[in-house]
Amino acid sequence: MARFFDQRMRSFPAEAQDLLGTAAWVGRQVSLSQLEKLRVPTAVGQVLPLVRKFLTPIDGDVVGFAHEVIRSAAAQLRADSEGRWLSNKVAWVHAEADLQQQHDLLFAVLGHANYGSPIITDPLNVDAIKVAALFRLNVCAGRKAKAIDACSLGSRLFESASALLTPGIWAEDYEIAVAMHLDWMECAFLGKQESEAERIFSILEANARHKDDLYSAYLRRTQLYQSAARYESALQCGLGCLGQYGLAINMHPSEQEIAQALEIAVQSEALTETPIFASLTEDRSQDGARVIEMLSLLTLICHLCHNAG
Repeated sequence: MARFFDQRMRSFPAEAQDLLGTAAWVGRQVSLSQLEKLRVPTAVGQVLPLVRKFLTPIDGDVVGFAHEVIRSAAAQLRADSEGRWLSNKVAWVHAEADLQQQHDLLFAVLGHANYGSPIITDPLNVDAIKVAALFRLNVCAGRKAKAIDACSLGSRLFESASALLTPGIWAEDYEIAVAMHLDWMECAFLGKQESEAERIFSILEANARHKDDLYSAYLRRTQLYQSAARYESALQCGLGCLGQYGLAINMHPSEQEIAQALEIAVQSEALTETPIFASLTEDRSQDGARVIEMLSLLTLICHLCHNAG
């Protein structure tokens, strides 16, 4: 069937083939005004009657392919290189702000934008503004997917965003990049891709500018292990976080070490006063609050681990 449609379309004049091929790359439905914006090299009004069997009126100036087989055959009228060019043109007809606010439009356009991305990322002619915008659009779509528990789709979109990351984007959209990696790590973990989640965590470790951002990564990772009842892994992750604050805790001390610690505690003022925790909570850098929060979480995990054992 597809071969029949392909042969029939290729018998049309070049202008009609241009119209069908362009419409197919845009999607199952397309408006004639959109085709005009794409500067299809044809007089749409003159050619349209010729292709009515393939492009049927839907609403106003919107026409559509009656079947996906027909659209696929029409798409073959354009080479892949032309298709990328068309997808790139389709993607950037809309403003970034409009795409972020309109869910359906975002996902409809994003496929075109990602397919056409080699054009804007070409090392010889990089469009840094559009690359940064495409990064943010993929992040936006990934968050929307994650919000409805579509972790697999979210991971793919975050991966597409990651492929666009440059030192310039890390500098200009640092907060978005960090938040994206946190969500990507969570999607990967929930999608049973633990090694991928660990790889994403390592990217965060390498690029975190502030201790608070690194703490957020450790906290999210610890909580993910906890939610999966991976208590030992959660404890190790949390202890690694505390190590970043200079606090080393031995989870498996010897009896001698325990006895020494108890003796020191009894001889100190720790049982009657709270100088350590007071200094932590007054720490203006919030390091103390972070340490206390993580210690509280690890205490809870220890109880869970004990009860599970």
